[in-house]
Amino acid sequence: MNSENLAGTFTLKNLRPEEQLIIVCAQSVIEKGTSEVIKHLVETELDWTSVYSLAQQNFVMPLLCFSLLNTCPELLPHEVRRCLDEYVKRHVRNNLLQTSELLAAVRLLQEHGIPSLPLKGPTLSVIAYGGLSHRSFGDLDILVPKISFRKSVEVLRSAGYTSTTELGWTDKVPFLAGNKKDYGLFKNGGRTRVEVHWRLSGTHFGLPIDLRELWPRLTTIGLAGQSVNTLPTNELFLYLCTHGARHGWERLQWICDIAELVRGADSLDWDQLFRLANRFGCERVLCLSLFLIRDLFGTEMPEWVIERVNSFKHAGELARYVYLRLFRNSDHVTTTGDWYRYHLGLKERKRDKLKLHSFYAYRYVRLLLRPNQRDHDLLDLPSSLSFVFYLVRPLRLGRDYGFSAVKRHFKGRPWLLALTAAAALQNFICN
Repeated sequence: MNSENLAGTFTLKNLRPEEQLIIVCAQSVIEKGTSEVIKHLVETELDWTSVYSLAQQNFVMPLLCFSLLNTCPELLPHEVRRCLDEYVKRHVRNNLLQTSELLAAVRLLQEHGIPSLPLKGPTLSVIAYGGLSHRSFGDLDILVPKISFRKSVEVLRSAGYTSTTELGWTDKVPFLAGNKKDYGLFKNGGRTRVEVHWRLSGTHFGLPIDLRELWPRLTTIGLAGQSVNTLPTNELFLYLCTHGARHGWERLQWICDIAELVRGADSLDWDQLFRLANRFGCERVLCLSLFLIRDLFGTEMPEWVIERVNSFKHAGELARYVYLRLFRNSDHVTTTGDWYRYHLGLKERKRDKLKLHSFYAYRYVRLLLRPNQRDHDLLDLPSSLSFVFYLVRPLRLGRDYGFSAVKRHFKGRPWLLALTAAAALQNFICN
């Protein structure tokens, strides 16, 4: 990788040296040209506290450590090298512990006749990076069939896992399960967190894979001597792309994951990948994802794939949005409107855009109706009567701004009113 020769919208020159170092070290395989860039940056006056902070913020601390320790250990300040060595030891111990807990949970579910699919975490580390050491992971995500969701939670609780909330009554009936797609459980004093999922992604920005069709097609990998289920390579790739895109690629780690998957996956079928993306309505998501890894890391891919990616004319604009968030400072705020425009730019089918409009219409209404401090200042009420503020707020808004503003907002746009009502009804039923 060469700081002078990166295609697209991204150049290392636009970043501070600390940010440049994070980018060039965020790879499991360091080429000779990249090695020279790393050495040059290490020899400059770096703020190592900022380097640590940025690496942890982007969840690429393991890649930073291994890249620096394997490339130029002799150039590192003594204290920096000591800190990196200590981090690696803690990191490896923690990953082994988390992997052990994941395998125990999978075995436990299997003993109770519940099939499971570990998502990301240790399995992704092995598939994309070739081992457990180059990737950090916190939550252990496990997908189970929807009909087994509640039983899975009860089984894990019987093994010592606890939670801060109880399952709602709708979770007792599979077809009534609400919008919440996962449920968190804790163990080891909070050091281990397992999230039980019954679907791959959320409703407004998801990957519409039929899980009933998917379960029989799962593949397996060896993880610490145990066989565990994993998604087929192409579906895994699209899942990672959709997950990252949904969250605005706010972690460099997520971009590294797909870059490493392209680098190391022999079974990635580009033709089928684009056919699946077209079928699921996420070709723009795929193109943005490939644009990012090509732009940041120069990831190699077939020429026709590059041409297909370049045909998505908004890829550069959306990539700039991602880059602003990667190394955002405390003054940078992403508004609901920013998210709305970004997500809408990645939708290509009318029905998906309609679903997104509905989601954000409901979200805006919630923001409009949620009481704030000005509402609470009007009345001094005990917490048991806090619901009254939901009645106070529209009255205060009507007093302060007049209902004519609301009327103007919906005038000539009955579709927005209909979407808002539909979204509110959907969320009322599901929650």
